[in-house]
Amino acid sequence: KEIKSSRVHIIISISIITLPFISILLLFNREIITIIYGRGMFNNESIEMTAILTIYISIGVFFICVREFLYKVFYSRNEINIAFKDGIIAMIVNIIFNILLTPIIKVNGLALATTLAAIISAIRLSILFNKEEKEFSIIKVYIKIFKIFILTFILAIISKLFYHIIDINSLIIKFSIILFFYSITTVIGVVIILPEVKKFLLKFINKK
Repeated sequence: KEIKSSRVHIIISISIITLPFISILLLFNREIITIIYGRGMFNNESIEMTAILTIYISIGVFFICVREFLYKVFYSRNEINIAFKDGIIAMIVNIIFNILLTPIIKVNGLALATTLAAIISAIRLSILFNKEEKEFSIIKVYIKIFKIFILTFILAIISKLFYHIIDINSLIIKFSIILFFYSITTVIGVVIILPEVKKFLLKFINKK
């Protein structure tokens, strides 16, 4: 039972780590690309194209991480056939979406196809995981994950508003301030909405 509980906690932990990252990429993709590549390496058009591509890729980060974790879970049970079949299904879905999307949105179609394949794969594996882990409801887990995403996305929107209010010429300093604000508020928010995180932190502090 402890092993099963730890696996669910790992999925929640993946969401706590990846969803804030995704929210920032969704709302600050242009600023991030400008900081990394905008110093004479990319023109405005290249920055815009890369920023849009970043959006399509970032959406799938959480689902890719969950899929890879669940693969390891099934491998640990010697249920290699489940992971193998899912890998084939994901590849076929990816190819189909590539064929459908690439003519419409070009290179962005490749990124979106990979993301959609990862989403379908993660959901399918989660359902199979839930059938075997009957003590835990994957629906409840994904409700928690949805709460984390809503929290992080709302905080990212607030951070974006602050970003436009702050009058600092340096893009790096300006973004660093916003990132610090976002990180602190996200940690506080996650502790508030997830009691188990609060318990873990208190236990960790007491050990120290």
